[in-house]
Amino acid sequence: MADSDKVTIYCGPCEYEDTTKFASKWCSDCEEGYCDECLRVHKAAKMSRHHHLIAVTEYQKVEQLAILQVCQVHQKVFEYFCPGHDSLICILCVKSEHSTCPDPLSLQNAAKGAKTSTALSNLEQNIDNLLDNIENGIKIQDKNLSDILESEESIKNETKARHREIIQFFERLLEKTLTEVTIQFRECQKEISSSKSTLIKKQTQIRNVKDRLLQMKTCLSDVQSFIGVKMMAGGGLDEEKLAVNSLITHLPLCSLEFEPNLTIKTSIENIKTYGTTIMATTKGCASFVEPNVEQAQLNSMTVNSVDSIELQLRTRINLKCKPCIITSCLILQDKQIMILDKTKKRLMIYNEKGSHDRDIAVNLEPYDATIINHHTIAVTFFDHKNIAIVDTKSDRILRDIETGVKKSCWGISHDNGKLYIVSYGEGIHVLDLHGRIIKKIKVDVDKVSHLVNNFGNIICSDHLGKHISLGAAKGQTWHYSSDKLSHHKGFSASITTDQKGNVYAVGDQFNVLLIAVSKDCNTDLGNVTGRDYYLEHPKAVYYSENHKLVLICNRENGQAALYDVRF
Repeated sequence: MADSDKVTIYCGPCEYEDTTKFASKWCSDCEEGYCDECLRVHKAAKMSRHHHLIAVTEYQKVEQLAILQVCQVHQKVFEYFCPGHDSLICILCVKSEHSTCPDPLSLQNAAKGAKTSTALSNLEQNIDNLLDNIENGIKIQDKNLSDILESEESIKNETKARHREIIQFFERLLEKTLTEVTIQFRECQKEISSSKSTLIKKQTQIRNVKDRLLQMKTCLSDVQSFIGVKMMAGGGLDEEKLAVNSLITHLPLCSLEFEPNLTIKTSIENIKTYGTTIMATTKGCASFVEPNVEQAQLNSMTVNSVDSIELQLRTRINLKCKPCIITSCLILQDKQIMILDKTKKRLMIYNEKGSHDRDIAVNLEPYDATIINHHTIAVTFFDHKNIAIVDTKSDRILRDIETGVKKSCWGISHDNGKLYIVSYGEGIHVLDLHGRIIKKIKVDVDKVSHLVNNFGNIICSDHLGKHISLGAAKGQTWHYSSDKLSHHKGFSASITTDQKGNVYAVGDQFNVLLIAVSKDCNTDLGNVTGRDYYLEHPKAVYYSENHKLVLICNRENGQAALYDVRF
């Protein structure tokens, strides 16, 4: 507060006696100032000796807090606290709305230790948490600004490179066109020279005839000249006439003509820019972190077992899509079911009753998918490095993300604004939603191809489908192994988790519909679905925490089943 903004505080009791004195202390309970003399009396009085006193300079800092101490209903000062309704009340509140409430506390008793109470501590922690979230949001935006600056430079450099390529292309085009002009000119030149050479040769022959005629006029007698003329006119000259006539009437006249490429002209007229730059906004890239999340997660992971899990069949689903090869499945947030079909390159959508709704076509063979938000999923593909972001509301691919991994992307999982990708033989890559690699995680399970996230842990299965491993945030791991989880052609066991940290897996070699393993690997519930002859060689499994449902899909025979999960 500036000096000019400071408010002078006078002693309240002195002002009551029409005396003006500056206050040295402020009583937060009495809400008035005291000079040194009146302060001694205030401290000595039994009713006020424990009041909260602060320096006037401190009061000037906090006077804008404006803590309301008056009941807005009855305009009386708050004197009591009702524990049952967790509300501040006045004396009239006690007699009316809270007349039946047992034992309201006096405000003084209720407020004891307020500044060291758990409530204030929690409030302070919540405020700090809000500030941390805002600070994190600011950092994300700063990073975003840095990223778009890099994108701007990258786009400009790419455009300049494209411009140079186009210039080089047209330079080559010009050189080629000029060369063709020269070639055609030389062809014309050759044609003209040949024709001219023939004419000159004929010209020489005719001149020789003329020279002979002149010699006859000069050197021969009339009789000899008469005979010579008759001989020349009789045959030789007529033949020359025919030859010259043929040469003149068939005389070639060459020209060079140029036909411009209309495609280039049309293209140039239609091209307005080198490309279109748009602003693409993606929401949901960051998550609000609640206070004590880590502690809450720790607590939720320490009290569960798979012993109490029960599955009840809800719906049998006939996909009616033979031939097909099912690779993965999801239960979307609106309870719709998505099943990935490798054979026909599509994402099949069914309702919870098992009726087919629609298909979303993709360009490649889908392998795995994960939910990002209410209407958005991410899909990986066989032997492909890119990831498709698909909008399930409009049924279209929003964008194709280039991941930058060296090998193909296989299993995929989303957690807290990050994508976890299995790159076969490389390990696990953690990406942001734009495909940038944040970090790489080494795994001690050979050739991982499936993974899920659960409470900050990464759970993955190996290419033999026999091993499941959980890598905890603190580096601790557990391993689960079962021959029953081996899969056709060496693909890994499909895995999913519930909100209690338990892991579910299927194995198609032994027709194991579902094995549930506790988060600490101490309990193996075995085949919790029992023997279901409707399902055979199950390939994909997915648990929906929102709906408490498990979806299991066969590999090839076009059958699936939806189960309710009970703990």
